[in-house]
Amino acid sequence: MSELIHADIFFFVTTLVVIILGFFATIVFVLVVRILLDIRRAIHSLRKEGEDILGDLHALRSYVKKNGHIAILASSVVRGALRVIGGVQDMRAKRATRRKKTQEEDD
Repeated sequence: MSELIHADIFFFVTTLVVIILGFFATIVFVLVVRILLDIRRAIHSLRKEGEDILGDLHALRSYVKKNGHIAILASSVVRGALRVIGGVQDMRAKRATRRKKTQEEDD
């Protein structure tokens, strides 16, 4: 009789543990599914934004092809403004300095 009581207690405790573990596993599963759905939404949003950026770059490229002289003028204005604001040197001056140094080293 004592063995039957021990078996009943064992199965009762085992049932409780399985129920508790199942409950926690269900909670973890729901959280993982929510995280995966959020990741899916984020990837979809990134894909959409990437396509928009590509479209903008294509439009910019075609604009520059049509109106290249305006783009060159705008870039020189921006470079001049950066030079005034941040003391940025002109790229041509840097290249000229490098050429002089390499020519002096070669001689």
